[in-house]
Amino acid sequence: MVEYTFLFSAALAAIVLFLLLTYRFLRSVGLVRQIEPLLPQPATAQRFAGLLLGLEALVALYGVHRNLTLPCMPQGLSQALFENLTWSAALAATVATFLFAAVEEVFFRLVLLQVLRRFMPLLPALVLQAAIFSAAHDNASIQAFANRSLAGLLYGAFFVATGSWWKTALLHALSNLPALAISALMSHSPNPVNRLLVPPAEMIPGMMNCYLTVQESDFVFKMTEVTIIGLMALGATAYVLTYAKRKTIPLDARESIE
Repeated sequence: MVEYTFLFSAALAAIVLFLLLTYRFLRSVGLVRQIEPLLPQPATAQRFAGLLLGLEALVALYGVHRNLTLPCMPQGLSQALFENLTWSAALAATVATFLFAAVEEVFFRLVLLQVLRRFMPLLPALVLQAAIFSAAHDNASIQAFANRSLAGLLYGAFFVATGSWWKTALLHALSNLPALAISALMSHSPNPVNRLLVPPAEMIPGMMNCYLTVQESDFVFKMTEVTIIGLMALGATAYVLTYAKRKTIPLDARESIE
């Protein structure tokens, strides 16, 4: 399974490279902009990126801990999961998770958002790309659509502020960790990343029943992470828009497709 996951990662890397080449072509014909981070100084952009990445890491760790330590979960779940996880499996899962996020970030932020900014102001472009990003996923409800739209707004604001697609992909990958912890419980999942982390078979029915029951009945459980991400999205967007009317500084050639 580890070897299969690295092959999966190689395929994702090929998609990222193709999308980067597509971006270069679209830029050469004038359909997308040169990346211009709105934050006026590199140090400001780095502080902004570090702050949001740190906050997202805390949210992700909280979400993973909460998902694996619900009162109805089988005893010893976390220990069993990590005892069964090898270093090679952890590396494969980490690489694939980042690359999966990178595919979406290059497409939705580096290409789509830059195209939209050619035809409309920044705020409508941010909102529209977030809605398209959410609609491209399998949303089971209006709430799920709204949740992913908030995440898309956060990623878009982060990308516009920093001008870096790979930092945005890192932010995205961190936000996927709580969901990865739960999808890892689904041993039937076709995703090779999820199957690397499956717990002992005897624990699976109890875990799934616990998670689904809590998810359906506990409104606070469903909204906690969404509320945090939503506040981060609104704060990041407001911060970015305060610089929208200021003079921007183009990235140098070294950073031109970051």
